[in-house]
Amino acid sequence: MNTIIIMNEQQITHKNPISSSDENNSSATADVIYLDAAARTRIDLRVLDAVNKSYLKHYSDPQNKQHILGQQAAEAILDAQLKIGESIGGNPQAIVFAGGAAEANNLAIFGAARAAPEKRHIITFETEPPSVFAPCKLLESEFGYTLSVLSVDSSGQVDNAEVMRCITDDTLFVSLSYINKEIGTIQDIAAISSMTQIHGALLHSDCSLALGRTPIDVKHQLIDLLTISGHKIHGPYGAGFVWARPDIAFIAASGGRKTAHGTQSYNLDVPNIVGLGLATELACSEVKTTASKLHELTIHLKNKLHQAISNLHIVTPEDNAVPGILYLSIEGIESNDLIAAVDGVAFSAGLASSIGKTKPDRLNRALSLPPEAAHNYIRLSPDKNLTLELINTAVARLADGVKTLRLKR
Repeated sequence: MNTIIIMNEQQITHKNPISSSDENNSSATADVIYLDAAARTRIDLRVLDAVNKSYLKHYSDPQNKQHILGQQAAEAILDAQLKIGESIGGNPQAIVFAGGAAEANNLAIFGAARAAPEKRHIITFETEPPSVFAPCKLLESEFGYTLSVLSVDSSGQVDNAEVMRCITDDTLFVSLSYINKEIGTIQDIAAISSMTQIHGALLHSDCSLALGRTPIDVKHQLIDLLTISGHKIHGPYGAGFVWARPDIAFIAASGGRKTAHGTQSYNLDVPNIVGLGLATELACSEVKTTASKLHELTIHLKNKLHQAISNLHIVTPEDNAVPGILYLSIEGIESNDLIAAVDGVAFSAGLASSIGKTKPDRLNRALSLPPEAAHNYIRLSPDKNLTLELINTAVARLADGVKTLRLKR
């Protein structure tokens, strides 16, 4: 396989004007309350400051260490690697930087395939995002791999027994996101990795939504390939990385083998790497505070929604779900209509109705959700910097939108 093809996920950007005088990292203005943090987070002001300073200081090629400016740029990358490695409990030299989640997932999947072409079976799940699902399907359709797409239960949980039945000595990897980005289900990554190790397979996990919401330790959880995107962790946009366990076979897109002593041969965006390193460090060091705040906001949001809106069904499981995500439907209300009817709240339509277009609703089918309600689902994901008062305002606006739509029926 000589060409790496990037199978990208459609990116959604919501307008959220921010005053230049804002010093509190708020996630709302007087007009817009942001409930779409599972899609993208606002950059942390500390990270933004680090990125801006790096642009003015680290403008030299980090591979040219013949002069002091190149050396300083290279040292900035090393410092980011050290921050990331310490934060996730892994070797800092085993990091390949990428341009975000889609590229990182592609690097992980195709890099593993290039390094071990003798293994021809891969496993993923119906609920995986397009940036994982698409390259797996490409390996099947274009390169002759056998792809097993496994189901989940109604709460989004993987059936470990099904994984055990499916995995063989020919399995190259199992790809499973730590957190389901739509409904927030937490997967038992350690249990899956115990199975992959028995058969000499790899475990790849997109942990972008998990980092900063739940503790991550690649050694404890036995993750072989971990991918992260900066825009999910209040970091810079268009920045991400793959962490590959140093002793596994993995070839990056540049064609060079990535080991504990390897280097990346392509140009690196030093300022964004600096910001990504700091964002990762902050997400992991502040994970308890963030999780506690998101839990408080989510419980409050759920209670207020039930009080204000009738015939509401929450899909996100009560237990074993990360705080900060609510996937729900409102009877008789299509999600795109609700988005159009509600002023001042930014949130996402469900998978089947995103951005006004019908998409393959793998998630809805996987969760056995009623097909007649396929276009009624929305995802609300509060940012950690919101307040209970802003949640109250957001729910009131949502309730007004629902009332308006129901009166038109």
